[in-house]
Amino acid sequence: LHIGMHKTASTTIQKRLNVNNQLLQSYGYLYIAKERKTLLKGVLQKDFKPWRQLIRNARKTASTPIVSHEAFSHVLCRGSSASNASCLGDWLLKKLSQAGVNVMVFGFVQDQPSYLIRITPSTSNDSPQRNRLRPMPQKRCGDPSIEAPVIQSNCLAG
Repeated sequence: LHIGMHKTASTTIQKRLNVNNQLLQSYGYLYIAKERKTLLKGVLQKDFKPWRQLIRNARKTASTPIVSHEAFSHVLCRGSSASNASCLGDWLLKKLSQAGVNVMVFGFVQDQPSYLIRITPSTSNDSPQRNRLRPMPQKRCGDPSIEAPVIQSNCLAG
């Protein structure tokens, strides 16, 4: 289960999985492209039927399904209902476990400076906003030998 967090190349990953689906199948994996929205909707509605169908099909073909959707990263963290604090991810994992399915959840994390640089519109050198975002070196991870750019910006202050 790939939980594609925002701006972490999920679409690129999904395209590569789709293009290489035949190769993946030769290794016993199957990328689930068409049903991914139905599976997400099933989670949102706490309807396990689409997942049960996926499990049946996977067992028939002796394959391990790969499901990827950008929305899983935030949907699976939501509460099941206003009166139930447990999250939808807990619900899904419990249902999958009851169905005898082992799940590996993976996602990618992008550091904030890279993310901010990617979403900021580029400006020309003569633009008054050209210095709006400036990479600044900063020590990272408690290791003084590792440097990473950090964005310093007036528009992001506060």
